[in-house]
Amino acid sequence: MPNFSTVIQLVQSLTQSEKRNFKLITGLQEGNKAYKTLYDLMIKYSGAEKSVLQEFSEKLPGTDINSTINYLYSVIIRSLLILNQRAAIDEQLLTGIQEARILFRKGLINEGFSVLAKLRKLALSNEKNAYCLIIDKLELHYHNRFQYQNVNENELLKIQSRLRKNLNYELNLTDHSSLYELLNYRYINQGSARSQRDKEKLNDLVMTEMNLAGNQRFQSFDLKKNHLLFQSVYFMMTGDNKSSLQTFYELNSLFEEYRQLWSDAPIYYIHHLRGILNNLHTTGQFAAMDFFIAKLGETGGGSPMALLHQTTYVANLKKFLGLKRYAEAADYIDSQKDFLGKLQQLTQVNRAETILYTAITYYYNKQIRQAAKLLRSVIHLGNLPNKQLLRVLRLINLIVHFELHDFDYLISEVRSLEREMKLNTSNYPTETVLLKLFKKYPQAMSKSARKKLFEASAAELQELKDDPFERQLFMTFDFADWASGMN
Repeated sequence: MPNFSTVIQLVQSLTQSEKRNFKLITGLQEGNKAYKTLYDLMIKYSGAEKSVLQEFSEKLPGTDINSTINYLYSVIIRSLLILNQRAAIDEQLLTGIQEARILFRKGLINEGFSVLAKLRKLALSNEKNAYCLIIDKLELHYHNRFQYQNVNENELLKIQSRLRKNLNYELNLTDHSSLYELLNYRYINQGSARSQRDKEKLNDLVMTEMNLAGNQRFQSFDLKKNHLLFQSVYFMMTGDNKSSLQTFYELNSLFEEYRQLWSDAPIYYIHHLRGILNNLHTTGQFAAMDFFIAKLGETGGGSPMALLHQTTYVANLKKFLGLKRYAEAADYIDSQKDFLGKLQQLTQVNRAETILYTAITYYYNKQIRQAAKLLRSVIHLGNLPNKQLLRVLRLINLIVHFELHDFDYLISEVRSLEREMKLNTSNYPTETVLLKLFKKYPQAMSKSARKKLFEASAAELQELKDDPFERQLFMTFDFADWASGMN
């Protein structure tokens, strides 16, 4: 049974069209309407659990809240399934397969095979080869069950050959996907390569991917997409931003060429645009970000709205911060209060990224305490999958508390970071310089001693700023510029 928080999050994630469809479906139902009252309260209080529960118990005393939550969840899911069946290709295929099974069970053999033929045509036109596999297996199963009365031997051999071809294609696609997923996992969990040794650890994946990409037997949108995604992530990990950006432009052309294949479920396109925007930010091409931010607004129906809003929000803040337009960044945050009130709908990583750039904006606008308060909600997420993001969060947190002269907290956090760095074999040069600075600062008793300490640290950080393995860190926040400004 879904818990209360899950259902609240589900309700808050509904788009206007999804809400209209829910109202339409529930308006046709009779009987107990307690679940509709619960739904209205979740909308009214923007998901505030205590307020929802309190008013629900006042309006409907004695009503079992758990069964109401469960029923509301089932009705919402059913309404979403009905709505998606009208547009999304995957849902049309799944529904069609169920329809064919029902027809066969009722003895309507010709009608069942006719539905399968239409589904195969739909799947092929949208490169849904996995569904072609299911359809071919179903066709063989029912031909056998009905003693081949609707097929001759040549047609049977043709279906079997088609099944084997689809199996081989899916194996090839799975191998490609596995390599990209493994590389992306390393990027998210380990961040960019920080040494030549880290870069060489990727060679096994690169060689295997090159061999697969050289196989010209199968060519499709998904295979080309996976190849370019793999390349783009590899170039980002190794600090080759120029090649990564070029690959992203090729990927964007591919998406534009095959728009009909993903327009009903554009999550991969959104992730692709995120990659381009991150690359443009990392390489300092802030003016070029506007074009791709506008592309986010053109993804159309079927978009996961929380992800779309978060990607747009962070991209705009990155652009404003990169151009040092701090007041505009603060104004933009003020215009996004509704989005910022729904951060719980985001994944842990996306929520942390949103908070990071919001806190940096507060910092540059001299709202240091607001930055500290915001960072406090995510700073202890030791299990955050994106280690690069966690690195920046913790360093910004140290700088914020340094500015607040909260040295007791600062010393505690420095020790914690040092312990973690000793347990990790990866190299953390930027952290090493900053931790040394924060440890020595309280011991520097005169202004001249503190000035020399900052000058030495700024010089070290400036060298690291030019290091391709540390560059992404400095594009999020210029630690060298911060240290120079403290002289």
